[in-house]
Amino acid sequence: MLSHSCVIAQPEDEARDSGLEYEHPYRLVAPVVDLQSVAEPGTSAWDAMTKQDKIVQWMYLPPREGHPAGVALLHRATLVLHDNLGSRLAQMTFPGAQWLQVKLARLMTGTWLEKELFEPPMS
Repeated sequence: MLSHSCVIAQPEDEARDSGLEYEHPYRLVAPVVDLQSVAEPGTSAWDAMTKQDKIVQWMYLPPREGHPAGVALLHRATLVLHDNLGSRLAQMTFPGAQWLQVKLARLMTGTWLEKELFEPPMS
């Protein structure tokens, strides 16, 4: 999910009971594919993703328990109704969320910021 978390916060139980819904019904999402479906281990594309994550239209997602390394296809983002989303599999760390914003800014504006500029460090 690429939407800012501040606009997707679920209302508190009391507010939900009184009919308050999410701030808006749509979410911006990007498909995620297995890293090995877009790059082979040991190739320059694999290294560009896993070591530097500088391929603009993709965002590297490291492996986690039960799931291999993946790639979010940022250039294929689309809007979906919140009600059509399944359950959350994982949540990004703060540095990961910062890096997502950098990747989205680069994709949309052509401006690149190095990881070293962020606090806390993202390296």
